[in-house]
Amino acid sequence: MLLKLALRNIFSRKSSLVIAAFIALCVMMFVFTNAVFDSTEKGAKNTFCRSFTGDVFIRPVSETPLSLFGDETPVIGSLSRIDTLHPFDKIVSLIEGKKEVVSFTPQVSCSVLMEYGKTRRPCCLFGVDGNSYLKTMPALKIMNGKPSEAGECMISSKIAEETGASVGSTVQFTIAD
Repeated sequence: MLLKLALRNIFSRKSSLVIAAFIALCVMMFVFTNAVFDSTEKGAKNTFCRSFTGDVFIRPVSETPLSLFGDETPVIGSLSRIDTLHPFDKIVSLIEGKKEVVSFTPQVSCSVLMEYGKTRRPCCLFGVDGNSYLKTMPALKIMNGKPSEAGECMISSKIAEETGASVGSTVQFTIAD
């Protein structure tokens, strides 16, 4: 009854019809924008959080600006020292004791120059345990080979294609710091 009365009121005045059309258009734009932002958020989560950053990043208190990729200070003359987390064993046991933590992986990261054959390429290096890293970053898929063990590395398919490296290749990393 109330809906019928409202619809009759809208259709009886032309100005009400314009207002109703404007409101409908605004609602449609809100729904569309919300869908776009939602898909962008899911894409970013899959690209970053589920591939290489995770949900939480624990780092030491430092004067040096640090990120997941290491020291963010531009190199101007001298190299900076990155503090380490102490006591590491207690931090790991604290993380393992939390039921909310599904998985975690300790890592050391920095920028490097990767060399294979005559190809040199700058890239980011993550020093991780292959199995725990892949468990923590479920969006990553191994195309060839197996998870890395001590002394081994995993490289992206894009870097492998650019450099010509493959499973079992010996690559060299040059680290500035």
